[in-house]
Amino acid sequence: MNVKEKIMMFLKSLRLRAGKWDFQFILNIVIIILINAAGAAISLRIDLTANDTYSLSEKSREAVSQLDENLKIKVFFSGDLPAEHEAVSRYLKDLLKEYDYYGNEYFSYEIVEGEEVTLTAIPENGGSNPVYAWFVNGVEICSGTLLNNTAQ
Repeated sequence: MNVKEKIMMFLKSLRLRAGKWDFQFILNIVIIILINAAGAAISLRIDLTANDTYSLSEKSREAVSQLDENLKIKVFFSGDLPAEHEAVSRYLKDLLKEYDYYGNEYFSYEIVEGEEVTLTAIPENGGSNPVYAWFVNGVEICSGTLLNNTAQ
């Protein structure tokens, strides 16, 4: 007994008409389910822009895949961005995912949204009395080694 006959017997046991069209319908449903499962398991991203605007350059892919020290990118986002900034947020998240895809075990990133953050400046080779200035969009917001702020 071949596979088609076994399927036909199974369908008859369910009291379904196992005619030519019913078999084709069930086969189509099975194919659709398999395509959806494969699509969920395989991540595919295609950049159709003329100059690969939304893709990492070969040098970037190479650099992030050959890291030999930890590189962690921490991005702070406001919880409720204005609509005009949502596209930038989505672009940055997609870009970080692509870096993560090509990066080795030393690359990681974290996105912090709407939480209170404390940034601490720790000097390396800064001399005996380093000076700090914290800027947001080019405007100095404070000076010193600590900055407490809420990503709003």
